[in-house]
Amino acid sequence: MLAKLWTKLIKSYALDALENPREKPTVVQPEEVSKWVKAAGAARQKWFDSPGVGYDVQIESEQLVGATLVVEGYPVHLELFQEEPRMTEQR
Repeated sequence: MLAKLWTKLIKSYALDALENPREKPTVVQPEEVSKWVKAAGAARQKWFDSPGVGYDVQIESEQLVGATLVVEGYPVHLELFQEEPRMTEQR
């Protein structure tokens, strides 16, 4: 399956790189990454039986959203995304 999608995946990365060629990459310090990942442990978690093996876990807080697959008590796969601060409407 991956072999079928590999070309599409590579093309999508190339397109992303071409969209903003002058934009400088953001430098993130290791301490910031550690703090951000630790915040996932304090985030709300919703556990669901996985259609395959283990549990699917949704992770959400004001700073991040994500998901993980937990099998036999160990996270197998983890995705975390930074949440943009929500603007409150002023009237």
